[in-house]
Amino acid sequence: MTFWTHLSLRAKLLTAGIALTLLPLVVVGGLVEFSNEKMARTASEECQILAKADLDHITEAIYTICETQHQVLQSGVDSGLAVARAALDRAGGVDTDADAPVRWDAVNQYTKVKTTVDLPALVIGDERLRGVREAGVREALVDDVQDQVGGTCTIFQRMNPAGDMLCVSTNFLKTDGQLAMGTFIPAVNPDGKP
Repeated sequence: MTFWTHLSLRAKLLTAGIALTLLPLVVVGGLVEFSNEKMARTASEECQILAKADLDHITEAIYTICETQHQVLQSGVDSGLAVARAALDRAGGVDTDADAPVRWDAVNQYTKVKTTVDLPALVIGDERLRGVREAGVREALVDDVQDQVGGTCTIFQRMNPAGDMLCVSTNFLKTDGQLAMGTFIPAVNPDGKP
């Protein structure tokens, strides 16, 4: 208290003026800082809410695109199958000739393991599938279907009771340029799923 009593009136007024000026500035500065932190936090939360809502819209749009693409592809598959069925009916249907078995060196398309299997020959109408394995040599049904729909066509024959399916006629080319004849799709995939 002795400090204050020894000051001149001018110094006292100056000190009081500075204190009265600084005190509101400090209080206002503190309030502004508190408000800024609160606004920043609120803005951040709102941005996250908006981003999540926008992400939900984007996800819905992507799902809709995928669903539409699935429908287009399924429609193409259905049309292709209808063409194949009609071509098969025009050719006279399919039958097997157990008197003329065909020996296949069947290759698992996943593991590349070869298995020898004898299967009855498939006959379409009155034409026996030749098992042609050279690209460019026509096989009646699969090439007729390809001419009509533009996609590949494959005929599978069940190999065994497990349900492994052997490609016995196709116009699908493997990466080496050869037809995928003699490859088979196992009933159980390498991951153990059917």
